[in-house]
Amino acid sequence: MQTRCFWRCVGSEGSGRSSQRTETFITCAQARFATLSPAQPSQYRDQATPYFPFWATSVIIWLKMTRIYALANQKGGVGKTTTAVNLGAYLAAAGERVLLVDVDPQANATSCLGVDQQGLSHSTYDVLLNGTPAEDTILLSNHSRLKILPSKTALAGAEVELVGLIAREQRLRRALEPVADEYDYILLDCPPSLGLLTINALVAAQNGVLIPVQCEYLALEGLGHLLRTIY
Repeated sequence: MQTRCFWRCVGSEGSGRSSQRTETFITCAQARFATLSPAQPSQYRDQATPYFPFWATSVIIWLKMTRIYALANQKGGVGKTTTAVNLGAYLAAAGERVLLVDVDPQANATSCLGVDQQGLSHSTYDVLLNGTPAEDTILLSNHSRLKILPSKTALAGAEVELVGLIAREQRLRRALEPVADEYDYILLDCPPSLGLLTINALVAAQNGVLIPVQCEYLALEGLGHLLRTIY
């Protein structure tokens, strides 16, 4: 029997944390799946390229995929922004590349990361309504791995202005597509409503929705409304 490493099969493309995650997976899976044996196709036994399980490419692609989550609850004051900011900070501290998207006109997530909304030349409003590229709007925070797509109070008018636009619920998702591959996680901080801003975030959140809830009746009622909207 002869053992070879998957790394030679898939190459070493990619950079940063994604490559480290892929290499870790390869190292862990090597002992189990990279052993050449008579049971494997004969054309692989005498070649430098080891036998590569058919599903491994899909697994590695999944490991490199950007994860996008919305933090939503139509009830205010339940900890959406607090959860988004702290979760983003912890993920960044763990070595992940994180983008926090402030979709709330109150711009609390923007303020939490030390950005003065009064001095912004572009914001989420411009990305959604004026077609400003997200990459031109994203700002650095105090942590090098945590970036912010900031908001300001002008975003409150977007609820009305989006109504007449075609595919209005897809605008945030499309705006994030060009920059998504640059991040491991994208967190969308939603306003306390079920309007078009929240709908845009839910459509863009391809991996799921985090719903912060306080242990009280009104917060649980908001949870019920949001679940009915999603399902």
